[in-house]
Amino acid sequence: MINIMYNKTKAFTLIEMIGVIIIIGMLLLIVFPATVRLIKGNTEKKFNQYYDLVEEAAILYARNRVDDLGGISGTGCIEDITLSDLISNSYIKKFDEEDIVCGSPSELILSEYDDIDSSRDYVDIRIRNNKGKISTEVSLICVKGKKVSYSKLIEKEGTCDKYIAEAKNVLYDDISKLTSQTDDNINYFITGSNPNNYVLYSGKLWRAISYNSNSKTIKLVSDEVVTLLPYDNISSEYYNSNIDIWLNNKFLSTLRTPDLYLYTDNWNYTTVSDGAKPADTNIIQSKVGLLNYYEFNKVKEYLLTNYNWWLSSMASSTNSWYVTNSNSISNMQVSSFLGVRPSIVLKSNITYISGGIGTKNNPYKLDGDTIANSGSFLNTRYAGEYVTFAGNKYRIIETTDNYTRLISDTNLSSITTSFDDTTINVYNSGSKIGKLLNNEWYNNLNDSDKLKLVAADFCISIFNNATKYINFCQTDDIINIIVGIPKIGDMYTLPTASGEYWTLSNSTDKLINTISVNGTVSGHSLDYTSGVRPVINISSSVKIASGNGTSSSPYILQ
Repeated sequence: MINIMYNKTKAFTLIEMIGVIIIIGMLLLIVFPATVRLIKGNTEKKFNQYYDLVEEAAILYARNRVDDLGGISGTGCIEDITLSDLISNSYIKKFDEEDIVCGSPSELILSEYDDIDSSRDYVDIRIRNNKGKISTEVSLICVKGKKVSYSKLIEKEGTCDKYIAEAKNVLYDDISKLTSQTDDNINYFITGSNPNNYVLYSGKLWRAISYNSNSKTIKLVSDEVVTLLPYDNISSEYYNSNIDIWLNNKFLSTLRTPDLYLYTDNWNYTTVSDGAKPADTNIIQSKVGLLNYYEFNKVKEYLLTNYNWWLSSMASSTNSWYVTNSNSISNMQVSSFLGVRPSIVLKSNITYISGGIGTKNNPYKLDGDTIANSGSFLNTRYAGEYVTFAGNKYRIIETTDNYTRLISDTNLSSITTSFDDTTINVYNSGSKIGKLLNNEWYNNLNDSDKLKLVAADFCISIFNNATKYINFCQTDDIINIIVGIPKIGDMYTLPTASGEYWTLSNSTDKLINTISVNGTVSGHSLDYTSGVRPVINISSSVKIASGNGTSSSPYILQ
């Protein structure tokens, strides 16, 4: 006989269930407020740590600039230190966005989180040290979505006490003292071949050519030709031409915080027959432009270069005016390749660092355009500055978050080569010139220099007299490679005394463009022999050891 045993389990009664619920509720009443306080405390702690880190970086930034700013006993205001200044000069790294409350540390203590005004976009963070305020504005916190933001500045304070700086030197005040010729409210410098009107901005040397006595703005023109481009392939109208597009996209992206420094000016490209003052028939508003015939005619004594460069004035429906390498004026079909010499207008309140006197060797240096400190990342510097790599001199032509692109200042010595021996009509690692650079030249580098290089995208599109710059580089024309050569439209692809050299840009399917010593762009067959000018990409992790980025003292890399 089998006995079957039943294990009967007693269920909770209703009273017992209610008791359990009450106990749980009491525990929640005790634990939940403490948890909320802990979360709020951690958020506030995170905010204060973030604030303290930025404050320390700002203080260090100011201390490192103290000699440039008049010494610790100086009086006045430092040019406002922004978060982007601290990031670009490698005092802090860019933070990932985090959920965070908004306001200064004192606001956090006084305010309930739920009371924060979500309509406000940015909150002012005041950075101070024991000598006074270092900055009246650092845009740190965006309240919308409670995300950290780094992109905007807020309004400035108009007064300040004693800080670690001397009084601001307003560029307009000194530039306007130069001898000039007045034309309505525009004053043009006519002080001979070498007036003290050099200005350093964004790593590039400029010449001040005029100032506006009403708006107190200053017009500058680049001291050198910065690229070679056809004016356009459709008409001689400057607006939306290849050069207009290049200047206000590619070139503008190489300038430091242009919204803060540059005035959106009127650029006159009216058709003229000579250097007389043009009518206001054709006007464009933009941050970067070209000088017109009339402006050049006013100041031509000190704008001589060894290259031909475009002006914005039309000569006819097919031709535009340009400056020859002998400082005369001529006109040419707009499909021709000539030099580009950008012009900008500085806002009225722009200040410069003490010491600059406007000469070529000691130009006015705009606040923030200090030389790199030892340990600064190379990709925080500016296009146009010089770098030594593998014993040779290079120039920065582009910076990104991932790399700094450099172009050799001259062709490789004693090396000329055909583009290819077979039928490879685009640059890649299989073409003869690609093998030369990505195998032979690269393999001759020492191991430490090899580690500094990274592969990056290069554009191998066709660029000829019929190409519109805005449509220049298509997705299918991108290659990823370690060592390249210049393309049409790259900065500092100036002709060099070392001779003609190959570019990445085809003239046709079967012809490759070269740039000659006189600035002529020509298409050649694959078996043509020309020089080689390497373009390389330095890793974003590479830092500067010494140097000031000039031709005579290039940056030395760590």
